[in-house]
Amino acid sequence: MPGMHGTERANRGLQEADVIVGLGLRFDDRVIGRPEDFGRGAKIIHFEIEPAVPGRTVKPTVTVLGDLADTFPAFAQTVHARADDGWHQRLALWSREADANGSVPSREGSLGARRAIRRVADHITEAGAIVATDVGQHQMWCAQELGTLPPQSHLTSGGLGTMGYALPAAIGASLGAPDREVWVVAGDGGFQMNLQELATVAQEGLSIRIAVINNGFLGMVRQWQERFYERRYAASEISSPDFGALAKAFGVPAWTVSDEPSMNKALSDMEGRAGPALVDLRVEAEENVYPMVPSGAALDELVLAETPKARVS
Repeated sequence: MPGMHGTERANRGLQEADVIVGLGLRFDDRVIGRPEDFGRGAKIIHFEIEPAVPGRTVKPTVTVLGDLADTFPAFAQTVHARADDGWHQRLALWSREADANGSVPSREGSLGARRAIRRVADHITEAGAIVATDVGQHQMWCAQELGTLPPQSHLTSGGLGTMGYALPAAIGASLGAPDREVWVVAGDGGFQMNLQELATVAQEGLSIRIAVINNGFLGMVRQWQERFYERRYAASEISSPDFGALAKAFGVPAWTVSDEPSMNKALSDMEGRAGPALVDLRVEAEENVYPMVPSGAALDELVLAETPKARVS
Protein backbone atom coordinates (compact mmCIF):
# COMPACT_ATOMS: atom_id res chain seq x y z
CA MET A 1 0.00 0.00 0.00
CA PRO A 2 1.46 3.37 -1.02
CA GLY A 3 0.58 6.86 0.15
CA MET A 4 0.07 8.82 3.36
CA HIS A 5 0.17 5.71 5.59
CA GLY A 6 1.55 3.28 3.03
CA THR A 7 4.51 1.02 3.63
CA GLU A 8 8.07 2.26 3.37
CA ARG A 9 8.72 -0.32 0.65
CA ALA A 10 5.83 0.93 -1.50
CA ASN A 11 6.59 4.63 -1.09
CA ARG A 12 10.34 4.45 -1.62
CA GLY A 13 9.78 1.98 -4.45
CA LEU A 14 7.55 4.44 -6.29
CA GLN A 15 10.01 7.27 -5.77
CA GLU A 16 12.91 5.29 -7.22
CA ALA A 17 11.08 3.37 -9.96
CA ASP A 18 12.01 3.68 -13.64
CA VAL A 19 8.43 3.11 -14.81
CA ILE A 20 5.10 3.44 -12.99
CA VAL A 21 2.00 1.85 -14.55
CA GLY A 22 -1.34 3.17 -13.31
CA LEU A 23 -4.39 1.03 -14.10
CA GLY A 24 -7.65 2.96 -13.80
CA LEU A 25 -6.70 5.16 -10.85
CA ARG A 26 -6.88 8.86 -10.03
CA PHE A 27 -3.35 9.44 -8.66
CA ASP A 28 -5.10 11.19 -5.75
CA ASP A 29 -3.35 13.22 -3.07
CA ARG A 30 -3.49 10.46 -0.44
CA VAL A 31 -1.43 8.24 -2.75
CA ILE A 32 1.07 10.51 -4.52
CA GLY A 33 2.18 12.98 -1.84
CA ARG A 34 3.59 16.23 -3.28
CA PRO A 35 2.60 15.97 -6.97
CA GLU A 36 5.68 17.58 -8.48
CA ASP A 37 7.94 15.10 -6.65
CA PHE A 38 5.94 11.92 -7.32
CA GLY A 39 7.99 9.17 -8.96
CA ARG A 40 11.05 11.30 -9.60
CA GLY A 41 12.59 10.29 -12.91
CA ALA A 42 9.96 7.64 -13.67
CA LYS A 43 8.07 7.32 -16.91
CA ILE A 44 4.36 7.12 -16.05
CA ILE A 45 1.96 5.07 -18.16
CA HIS A 46 -1.67 5.83 -17.26
CA PHE A 47 -4.40 3.43 -18.42
CA GLU A 48 -7.85 5.00 -18.06
CA ILE A 49 -11.31 4.75 -19.61
CA GLU A 50 -12.34 8.34 -18.75
CA PRO A 51 -10.49 10.90 -20.92
CA ALA A 52 -10.81 13.70 -18.33
CA VAL A 53 -8.84 11.85 -15.63
CA PRO A 54 -5.23 11.58 -16.92
CA GLY A 55 -3.16 14.66 -16.13
CA ARG A 56 -5.32 16.02 -13.32
CA THR A 57 -2.62 15.62 -10.68
CA VAL A 58 0.26 13.82 -12.39
CA LYS A 59 1.18 14.35 -16.04
CA PRO A 60 1.69 10.92 -17.60
CA THR A 61 4.40 10.14 -20.12
CA VAL A 62 1.94 7.97 -22.01
CA THR A 63 -1.86 7.87 -21.74
CA VAL A 64 -3.73 4.76 -22.89
CA LEU A 65 -7.49 5.32 -23.20
CA GLY A 66 -9.94 2.43 -23.31
CA ASP A 67 -11.28 -0.58 -21.45
CA LEU A 68 -8.50 -2.44 -19.61
CA ALA A 69 -9.90 -5.71 -20.94
CA ASP A 70 -8.78 -4.52 -24.39
CA THR A 71 -5.79 -2.29 -23.72
CA PHE A 72 -3.82 -4.05 -21.00
CA PRO A 73 -3.40 -7.48 -22.66
CA ALA A 74 -1.91 -5.78 -25.71
CA PHE A 75 0.50 -3.86 -23.47
CA ALA A 76 1.43 -6.94 -21.41
CA GLN A 77 2.49 -8.81 -24.55
CA THR A 78 5.17 -6.20 -25.20
CA VAL A 79 6.74 -6.38 -21.73
CA HIS A 80 9.82 -8.55 -21.30
CA ALA A 81 11.82 -9.57 -18.26
CA ARG A 82 15.31 -8.25 -17.72
CA ALA A 83 18.14 -9.10 -15.32
CA ASP A 84 17.60 -7.93 -11.74
CA ASP A 85 19.89 -4.95 -11.05
CA GLY A 86 19.55 -5.13 -7.29
CA TRP A 87 15.98 -3.82 -7.19
CA HIS A 88 14.68 -6.72 -5.10
CA GLN A 89 17.48 -6.28 -2.57
CA ARG A 90 16.53 -2.62 -2.19
CA LEU A 91 12.87 -3.54 -1.72
CA ALA A 92 13.91 -6.02 0.96
CA LEU A 93 15.88 -3.30 2.73
CA TRP A 94 12.73 -1.17 2.92
CA SER A 95 10.56 -4.06 4.10
CA ARG A 96 10.89 -3.31 7.78
CA GLU A 97 8.84 -4.97 10.43
CA ALA A 98 5.79 -2.91 11.36
CA ASP A 99 6.92 -2.73 15.00
CA ALA A 100 9.96 -0.74 13.83
CA ASN A 101 7.66 1.81 12.20
CA GLY A 102 6.27 3.42 15.29
CA SER A 103 4.21 0.78 17.05
CA VAL A 104 4.46 1.70 20.72
CA PRO A 105 5.36 -1.23 22.98
CA SER A 106 2.45 -2.09 25.21
CA ARG A 107 2.74 -1.41 28.90
CA GLU A 108 2.66 -4.58 30.95
CA GLY A 109 -0.91 -5.74 31.28
CA SER A 110 -2.20 -3.45 28.51
CA LEU A 111 -3.08 -3.98 24.86
CA GLY A 112 -1.36 -2.17 21.97
CA ALA A 113 -3.61 -1.17 19.07
CA ARG A 114 -1.36 -2.38 16.26
CA ARG A 115 -0.68 -5.66 18.04
CA ALA A 116 -4.42 -6.17 18.51
CA ILE A 117 -5.17 -5.46 14.86
CA ARG A 118 -2.29 -7.68 13.75
CA ARG A 119 -3.86 -10.57 15.66
CA VAL A 120 -7.29 -9.86 14.17
CA ALA A 121 -5.74 -9.53 10.69
CA ASP A 122 -4.07 -12.92 11.13
CA HIS A 123 -7.49 -14.47 11.81
CA ILE A 124 -8.98 -12.75 8.76
CA THR A 125 -6.12 -13.81 6.50
CA GLU A 126 -6.07 -17.41 7.71
CA ALA A 127 -9.84 -17.70 7.15
CA GLY A 128 -9.71 -16.04 3.71
CA ALA A 129 -12.48 -13.84 5.06
CA ILE A 130 -14.06 -10.62 3.83
CA VAL A 131 -13.22 -7.60 5.99
CA ALA A 132 -14.90 -4.19 6.07
CA THR A 133 -12.96 -1.43 7.79
CA ASP A 134 -14.28 1.89 8.99
CA VAL A 135 -12.30 5.17 8.96
CA GLY A 136 -9.27 6.17 10.97
CA GLN A 137 -6.15 4.67 12.49
CA HIS A 138 -7.53 1.14 12.58
CA GLN A 139 -8.24 1.40 8.83
CA MET A 140 -4.57 2.13 8.12
CA TRP A 141 -3.25 -0.52 10.53
CA CYS A 142 -5.57 -3.14 9.08
CA ALA A 143 -4.51 -2.34 5.51
CA GLN A 144 -0.86 -2.63 6.57
CA GLU A 145 -1.29 -5.86 8.52
CA LEU A 146 -3.60 -7.92 6.29
CA GLY A 147 -1.97 -10.78 4.42
CA THR A 148 -2.97 -12.01 0.97
CA LEU A 149 -6.75 -12.25 0.58
CA PRO A 150 -8.91 -13.35 -2.36
CA PRO A 151 -9.90 -10.49 -4.70
CA GLN A 152 -12.74 -8.20 -3.55
CA SER A 153 -12.26 -9.21 0.09
CA HIS A 154 -11.02 -5.93 1.59
CA LEU A 155 -13.87 -3.40 1.71
CA THR A 156 -12.75 0.12 2.57
CA SER A 157 -13.89 3.64 1.75
CA GLY A 158 -10.28 4.68 1.18
CA GLY A 159 -9.70 8.38 1.79
CA LEU A 160 -13.38 9.37 1.58
CA GLY A 161 -13.72 9.54 5.38
CA THR A 162 -17.10 7.81 5.61
CA MET A 163 -17.24 6.98 9.31
CA GLY A 164 -19.88 4.33 9.94
CA TYR A 165 -19.18 2.52 6.67
CA ALA A 166 -17.93 -0.80 8.03
CA LEU A 167 -20.97 -2.40 9.65
CA PRO A 168 -23.46 -1.75 6.79
CA ALA A 169 -20.82 -2.82 4.25
CA ALA A 170 -20.28 -6.04 6.18
CA ILE A 171 -24.03 -6.70 6.26
CA GLY A 172 -24.13 -6.40 2.48
CA ALA A 173 -21.09 -8.66 2.14
CA SER A 174 -22.57 -11.29 4.43
CA LEU A 175 -25.85 -11.35 2.52
CA GLY A 176 -24.03 -11.40 -0.82
CA ALA A 177 -21.51 -14.09 0.15
CA PRO A 178 -23.19 -16.18 2.88
CA ASP A 179 -20.56 -18.91 2.58
CA ARG A 180 -17.73 -16.49 3.50
CA GLU A 181 -16.65 -15.39 6.96
CA VAL A 182 -17.12 -11.62 7.29
CA TRP A 183 -15.33 -9.27 9.70
CA VAL A 184 -15.86 -5.68 10.77
CA VAL A 185 -12.84 -3.75 12.05
CA ALA A 186 -14.00 -0.37 13.37
CA GLY A 187 -12.93 2.32 15.79
CA ASP A 188 -15.02 3.36 18.77
CA GLY A 189 -15.95 6.62 17.03
CA GLY A 190 -16.97 5.24 13.66
CA PHE A 191 -18.78 2.24 15.14
CA GLN A 192 -21.12 4.57 17.02
CA MET A 193 -22.29 6.08 13.71
CA ASN A 194 -24.27 2.97 12.76
CA LEU A 195 -24.23 0.66 15.77
CA GLN A 196 -28.04 0.45 15.64
CA GLU A 197 -27.50 -1.96 12.72
CA LEU A 198 -26.59 -4.57 15.32
CA ALA A 199 -30.36 -5.08 15.34
CA THR A 200 -30.22 -6.07 11.66
CA VAL A 201 -27.25 -8.35 12.25
CA ALA A 202 -29.02 -10.10 15.13
CA GLN A 203 -32.39 -10.28 13.40
CA GLU A 204 -30.92 -11.85 10.26
CA GLY A 205 -28.56 -14.10 12.22
CA LEU A 206 -25.59 -12.97 10.12
CA SER A 207 -22.24 -14.56 10.91
CA ILE A 208 -20.37 -11.28 11.20
CA ARG A 209 -17.36 -10.92 13.51
CA ILE A 210 -16.96 -7.38 14.87
CA ALA A 211 -13.72 -6.04 16.37
CA VAL A 212 -14.05 -2.57 17.90
CA ILE A 213 -10.68 -0.87 18.41
CA ASN A 214 -11.58 1.19 21.45
CA ASN A 215 -9.01 3.84 22.43
CA GLY A 216 -11.29 6.64 23.65
CA PHE A 217 -10.31 8.98 20.81
CA LEU A 218 -11.02 9.84 17.22
CA GLY A 219 -7.59 8.38 16.71
CA MET A 220 -6.45 9.87 13.44
CA VAL A 221 -7.60 13.35 14.48
CA ARG A 222 -5.77 12.92 17.78
CA GLN A 223 -2.59 11.80 16.00
CA TRP A 224 -2.53 14.96 13.86
CA GLN A 225 -3.23 17.10 16.92
CA GLU A 226 -0.32 15.43 18.70
CA ARG A 227 2.12 15.85 15.84
CA PHE A 228 1.18 19.29 14.51
CA TYR A 229 -0.55 21.02 17.42
CA GLU A 230 1.58 19.97 20.41
CA ARG A 231 -1.15 17.67 21.79
CA ARG A 232 -3.71 20.46 22.13
CA TYR A 233 -6.52 17.96 21.93
CA ALA A 234 -9.83 19.44 20.82
CA ALA A 235 -12.99 17.44 20.06
CA SER A 236 -10.95 14.26 19.57
CA GLU A 237 -11.38 12.60 22.97
CA ILE A 238 -14.72 10.78 23.03
CA SER A 239 -16.90 8.71 25.32
CA SER A 240 -18.50 5.43 24.28
CA PRO A 241 -21.12 3.04 25.61
CA ASP A 242 -20.12 -0.36 26.93
CA PHE A 243 -19.99 -2.05 23.54
CA GLY A 244 -20.01 -5.53 25.05
CA ALA A 245 -23.13 -4.82 27.11
CA LEU A 246 -24.77 -3.12 24.14
CA ALA A 247 -24.10 -6.08 21.85
CA LYS A 248 -25.55 -8.48 24.43
CA ALA A 249 -28.64 -6.28 24.66
CA PHE A 250 -29.15 -6.98 20.96
CA GLY A 251 -28.58 -10.69 21.58
CA VAL A 252 -25.07 -10.69 20.12
CA PRO A 253 -22.40 -12.60 22.11
CA ALA A 254 -19.59 -10.25 23.16
CA TRP A 255 -16.23 -10.10 24.91
CA THR A 256 -14.52 -7.09 26.47
CA VAL A 257 -10.74 -7.37 26.75
CA SER A 258 -7.83 -5.11 27.65
CA ASP A 259 -4.81 -7.42 27.56
CA GLU A 260 -3.26 -9.82 25.07
CA PRO A 261 -4.06 -13.17 26.76
CA SER A 262 -7.73 -12.18 27.12
CA MET A 263 -7.81 -11.05 23.48
CA ASN A 264 -6.35 -14.34 22.26
CA LYS A 265 -8.93 -16.31 24.23
CA ALA A 266 -11.79 -14.14 22.96
CA LEU A 267 -10.72 -14.53 19.34
CA SER A 268 -10.38 -18.27 19.86
CA ASP A 269 -13.88 -18.44 21.41
CA MET A 270 -15.31 -16.56 18.40
CA GLU A 271 -13.94 -19.09 15.92
CA GLY A 272 -16.48 -21.47 14.47
CA ARG A 273 -19.45 -19.83 16.15
CA ALA A 274 -22.68 -19.57 14.18
CA GLY A 275 -24.22 -16.11 14.10
CA PRO A 276 -22.67 -12.77 15.03
CA ALA A 277 -20.08 -11.96 17.70
CA LEU A 278 -18.34 -8.82 18.94
CA VAL A 279 -15.08 -8.14 20.76
CA ASP A 280 -14.44 -4.78 22.40
CA LEU A 281 -10.65 -4.32 22.29
CA ARG A 282 -9.71 -1.67 24.84
CA VAL A 283 -6.31 -0.58 23.60
CA GLU A 284 -3.66 2.00 24.46
CA ALA A 285 -5.07 5.51 23.99
CA GLU A 286 -2.13 7.30 22.35
CA GLU A 287 -0.58 5.02 19.76
CA ASN A 288 0.20 6.41 16.31
CA VAL A 289 0.09 4.94 12.82
CA TYR A 290 3.42 4.88 11.02
CA PRO A 291 4.79 5.26 8.42
CA MET A 292 3.26 8.69 7.84
CA VAL A 293 3.75 11.12 4.96
CA PRO A 294 2.89 14.60 6.29
CA SER A 295 0.57 16.72 4.20
CA GLY A 296 2.52 18.51 1.45
CA ALA A 297 5.54 16.18 1.69
CA ALA A 298 6.94 13.82 -0.94
CA LEU A 299 6.48 10.07 -0.56
CA ASP A 300 10.10 9.55 0.47
CA GLU A 301 9.87 12.24 3.17
CA LEU A 302 7.97 9.80 5.34
CA VAL A 303 8.09 9.65 9.14
CA LEU A 304 8.83 6.15 10.45
CA ALA A 305 8.63 6.80 14.19
CA GLU A 306 9.07 9.55 16.71
CA THR A 307 9.25 10.22 20.42
CA PRO A 308 5.86 11.45 21.72
CA LYS A 309 5.79 15.16 22.53
CA ALA A 310 4.74 16.56 25.87
CA ARG A 311 1.14 17.64 26.10
CA VAL A 312 0.44 21.39 26.14
CA SER A 313 -2.30 22.30 28.58
